[in-house]
Amino acid sequence: MSASTVIVGVDGSSESMVALRWAAVFAPADAKVVAVRVWNFPVWSAFPSPLGGYPVPPVEEMETMASEQLATAVDMIDRDVEAEVLRGEPAATLIHRAGPDDLIVVGTRGYGAMRDWLMTSVSTGCAAHAESTVIVVPSSTEVDPLQHVVVGVDGSENSHRAVRWALEHVPAPLPVKVITAWDTPVLYGYDPMVPSTAAYEEAARKRLDSVCAALGGSGVDCGRLDTVTMRGDPRTVLTHAAEDADLLVIGSHGHGGIFHLVMGSVAASLVHHPKCPLAVVRAKAEPIPVAD
Repeated sequence: MSASTVIVGVDGSSESMVALRWAAVFAPADAKVVAVRVWNFPVWSAFPSPLGGYPVPPVEEMETMASEQLATAVDMIDRDVEAEVLRGEPAATLIHRAGPDDLIVVGTRGYGAMRDWLMTSVSTGCAAHAESTVIVVPSSTEVDPLQHVVVGVDGSENSHRAVRWALEHVPAPLPVKVITAWDTPVLYGYDPMVPSTAAYEEAARKRLDSVCAALGGSGVDCGRLDTVTMRGDPRTVLTHAAEDADLLVIGSHGHGGIFHLVMGSVAASLVHHPKCPLAVVRAKAEPIPVAD
């Protein structure tokens, strides 16, 4: 993978350590890996006792604790990793720290949509709002060499960017599987004007063909692409595909926040409970050239 800087959120949890190990292994040798420990006072500290609970340590003590915790994490990594301690809300601070060409890598417990929302999940917040690409690493991830990379596409320009990102960041000559899902609409009764099943599958095949056409002038090697159409809901299809993958790449429309929750987007569904490391490529990435 290539990126100028890889920003890894570290909070002392085992999930964040998995993310840091993953980033240390898969970031290229010339990339800078920065482990960022974000700290802040707990919410209850703003309330007086007895609502305030336990007394809050002084700022210096909080910073020292965060620095020591981060140093311990960095010492466990067999690679040069820079350490930064910042104060603020974790997701917003990581987003602000990363440049548009950087990668943000965060761990996740994979609790699911509702619990993520209640606990203000850092992984969900970064994936929904960052301008840079975000990689969400599940706690169950084994740090093994990449062998099976999958990209989900829906024919949109955002999904084309996801394919381009995969081809640029996944080392050659590793093939990249590109999957598009299709299905027939749910109908009640009979409508002679509804296209046949074969027509829906053919439309899916054309979506895949459009990927290579859109990337034709970008300089990437489309010969590495293995295109597949699969019948089913996109969330279900990609979730199953991720079970055997080492990396799943998807594009995001970048709406963020409650829009994802209400609309039930594919990106939001996969971020809440990833089966493998999930790269969410942002909509604000560099525009891809359009083939003549």
